[in-house]
Amino acid sequence: MHEFSLARNLVQLAERSLPVEGRRPVKTVTVRLGALAGIGPESLATAFKLASAGTLFECARLDIEQAEGNELVLVALEVEA
Repeated sequence: MHEFSLARNLVQLAERSLPVEGRRPVKTVTVRLGALAGIGPESLATAFKLASAGTLFECARLDIEQAEGNELVLVALEVEA
């Protein structure tokens, strides 16, 4: 459940990063995940798929950049043209 909570918070943060007008589906979400963050990349990817259902991120690919430390950082969003 910890993974889903993190993924849901990630989706919410990413939604707030999008412009209010002219919202389009997101193609790619890039995050930086620290080795000490307490969640593995595979678990985060699975939880992201569940947390993004029914949102603009539903079909988005989650790109995970591995890092040191305990960070989970939203790095970039790529939206459809």
